[in-house]
Amino acid sequence: MDTGSPELLGLSETWLNSSVDDEQVTFDGYNLIRADRTAESHKKGGGGLALYYKDKLDCIYLTEYTMCTPDIECLWLGLKLVNTRLIVYGLVYGPPSGNVDKFIEAIEDICFSLRSQRNCEINVGGDININVKKRELKSRKYQECLKRMGLTQLITDITHVSDSSLMVSTIDHFITSDRELYNKVGTIVHGATDHMLVFATRKKEYVKHDNERYHGRAYGKMDIPKFIYDVISTSWDNVYTLTDPDRACNTFKVKFISKLDTHAPYKFFNSRKDRQPWVTTEFLECGNERDEKLKISTQTNDPVDKREYKRTRNRVVALKRELKRLFFQTSIQESRGDSKKLWKALKLKLTIILLTLDPN
Repeated sequence: MDTGSPELLGLSETWLNSSVDDEQVTFDGYNLIRADRTAESHKKGGGGLALYYKDKLDCIYLTEYTMCTPDIECLWLGLKLVNTRLIVYGLVYGPPSGNVDKFIEAIEDICFSLRSQRNCEINVGGDININVKKRELKSRKYQECLKRMGLTQLITDITHVSDSSLMVSTIDHFITSDRELYNKVGTIVHGATDHMLVFATRKKEYVKHDNERYHGRAYGKMDIPKFIYDVISTSWDNVYTLTDPDRACNTFKVKFISKLDTHAPYKFFNSRKDRQPWVTTEFLECGNERDEKLKISTQTNDPVDKREYKRTRNRVVALKRELKRLFFQTSIQESRGDSKKLWKALKLKLTIILLTLDPN
């Protein structure tokens, strides 16, 4: 590889095993992470993953997420860049003979774990063996899974041409949680296999959001009685009649989550990085009480509940004004004799006034 080579390069179906040393398949200037097919896959030979990354990069191998089963093979790498959150790259192979539901479940579990424990950018690439161009059940399930996780599949070109039937498909994917960071994606014809290379170019500059985003279920507006009624009204007979506990558990999970998706869908939320300096625990508790009373009054439409909500809302507004007044009064008094501190306090006051006048 030359100086114009990619920062990261992932290969699936390497067919490597313990008889092949890393030195035999390593390129100058790159480090290698391998995940050869193991006995857990219940398959003889074949499979295997290899992920190359330039030795100048600060990377960690996320071994806890590496898997090799009859339904999925994957390995995961964390990339650390200056002034960014952790960037995770997953290399994934979906065996054609594997169970698609178990493949999707594994991807979903790993991505949700990464989001909740590491709050990272997630990118996944590889031979998924699900044709997103074809209207079929497994493709729909797969794309619904990506939507639930807030991920976007960026490859739209043909990536595979069958030698026997000349059938074309898009089964090699690149998926990301931050599509705005990738300004170029596509495929490269190389002739070594019937698969095309998939590539994605990431912007060097990190797109900084005013607020940090996190992904979760919208429980705030969930109508719990309706959700319970919906669950009770659903027929669970096919769960009870299954003798295989894994299939029964998976069937229950799919049906239950489909109900949950209806009443509390996943969405992105914004959270402020820093609180305003005048915000206190009392103010936060009062705000939570106001939100709860608003929820109750909306559900019941009772005049008494509406009056109680307005009373609490007015208390929050009054408390906010008083806390701001006390904070700036104290800041200015403490800054007497120190022009630098005084100007800083006045600048903060002016900023908050401007934000109040122009929320855009």
